[in-house]
Amino acid sequence: MPDKKQMKKKSNHIFKKIFARDASPKIIFGLIAILLLSLLIFLGAYPYISPRINQSLKQIYQFAPLPVAKIKTTTINSRQLYQNLTAVKHFYLSFNGEKKGTRIDFSTPEGKVRLAIKEKEILNKMIEDVIIRALAEERGIKVSPVEVDRAIEESLQKAGSDYQRLALSLRQRYNWTVADFKNKVVKNQLYRKKLFQWYSQKVKKTASYESVQAVREKIKKEPDKFTQIAKEHQSELNSHNPEKIGWINEQSVIPEVGKVLVKLQPNEISPVIVSPLGLHIVQLLDKREDEKGEREFLFQHLFIPTPGFVQWLQAQKRHFPVKILFREYQWDKSKGEAIFRSEKMRELEKIIRLKSEGDPSL
Repeated sequence: MPDKKQMKKKSNHIFKKIFARDASPKIIFGLIAILLLSLLIFLGAYPYISPRINQSLKQIYQFAPLPVAKIKTTTINSRQLYQNLTAVKHFYLSFNGEKKGTRIDFSTPEGKVRLAIKEKEILNKMIEDVIIRALAEERGIKVSPVEVDRAIEESLQKAGSDYQRLALSLRQRYNWTVADFKNKVVKNQLYRKKLFQWYSQKVKKTASYESVQAVREKIKKEPDKFTQIAKEHQSELNSHNPEKIGWINEQSVIPEVGKVLVKLQPNEISPVIVSPLGLHIVQLLDKREDEKGEREFLFQHLFIPTPGFVQWLQAQKRHFPVKILFREYQWDKSKGEAIFRSEKMRELEKIIRLKSEGDPSL
């Protein structure tokens, strides 16, 4: 067997021969091709064998659409995931983010974990959007480009804004175009909204809804006894204690409840309201506008936490065929979400979430 010196000498001789002036171009180009091919194979395989991918590689994977997760026949790729991550990172590092107290230094050890948590949340949101769209389309629900445009126009009109300001805001906050906003946000919101409307109609045909409706009719006849009647039927409905909600801004109320409160007159009883969380009956006591001209309400509230849209959707996600391909994550079927594969990362996530309770960046 040749010793180390002989092997080193032979190796040096081969390299000198390859890179000599009279070396064949075919040999040189062949070697370069082999090196490049090896690099591509390594980059392509790395996310599927490594439990962590550093930020430098993620910059590369923004342009290489490697499959990250598969939901039925739909694939989420690395380009989509990491471009969304870059957009969210851009938001938190923007001036607006700093002004709101949400600026994060992602270069620190804790900042890197926070960024990883945010990435996982983005992946889960992307998976949920795909599932919602699939569930909607199974029920014949579609969202057209015209509906997307109309939704944006209505929002702009309500906010007293226009397309030009929207485009500028999106560019500054997320480095997005209006087209990005339509495809990544508005269309998905409309699919969720339409699927919830379908679910609401289904709930209105249940015995639980009829029981709540019967109690609502009793309250309507004697609105002054809202609390008394609600308590009498508490065990029957399995409802929360009726409560009086002090002056609260319209933006802080569950949207489905807020839309009804706007239309009520003082002391009027609402219809039974279906929200993503369950069923509600409210009695408006008074309303006013604050110094900014925003509506505020004073009302009584009875909440019946029947299995709502959120629970229904979570159950659908648990039974949906989802496969996580990148080794950094794994699909937790019991939770219906992607989690970190690394136990250390799961522990770090728990610690950061506990000490950052109320932090808008998590």
